[in-house]
Amino acid sequence: MGKRKFKKGTQVVSVAEFLEHEWFIVNGKTYHKGWCMSWPLKLSQIYVDRGVAYIAKRLTNGEYYSGKTDEELREIAGENLCKSCLMTSSMRSTPLYAVKPIECLRGARVHCRDALAAWKEEPVE
Repeated sequence: MGKRKFKKGTQVVSVAEFLEHEWFIVNGKTYHKGWCMSWPLKLSQIYVDRGVAYIAKRLTNGEYYSGKTDEELREIAGENLCKSCLMTSSMRSTPLYAVKPIECLRGARVHCRDALAAWKEEPVE
């Protein structure tokens, strides 16, 4: 079984909230909205009354991969890291001392550190 990608959010206080959010944690298990909508109304109300239903919040990449080094995270992120890069395309093509364009040297530039920090804040897929 894989690692959870959700954590408990706020407690569900009404049955109507099952229609407003995408994911839920009920009795410690994660459910999608569609699954919850198939429950009888009385069962949903029982979960709300018992206080065992919570809105599920998706973990960030940083939370999900906690304990990994930045180098390991760069490997995990792969091409997604470059998508989070703050280095614009015009910066990549700027001549460096009029000899050759600036190239992204994954992990060697400040931009890559910033991209890794931005990737850590994105929700885990």
